Amino acid sequence: MYEKNTFQKKEGEEKYIEYFSKPKRFKKDIVILSKKWPHSFENFLTNYSINRVAWLGQACVFYRTGAPPDFKYSYNKLDKLVRDQCDEIARGFINEFSEKSGKRLCQQVAIHGVFL
Repeated sequence: MYEKNTFQKKEGEEKYIEYFSKPKRFKKDIVILSKKWPHSFENFLTNYSINRVAWLGQACVFYRTGAPPDFKYSYNKLDKLVRDQCDEIARGFINEFSEKSGKRLCQQVAIHGVFL
């Protein structure tokens, strides 16, 4: 998914900070990406061993700006209120996705007659 990093440190940091300073855009991009990358979303958002909130943020920044996760630490330079808003957006989407995904998995199990 990620290509070789061609961003300089300052440019990459600025991309992250500028991107997350507009939480509404982040929310829209999550929806866009969930449709464009359904297999990645299924894989990463059902994997409880990773930081799914961070994955969503990094995926959206890469999608919108091309900045790779090398600069993810820049997120901590944002105002706490903005970080909290973005985290809440991501958690809300993950909860909705998990609910839908859980229903879909249950339906697949019922269709195939496999019960866990």
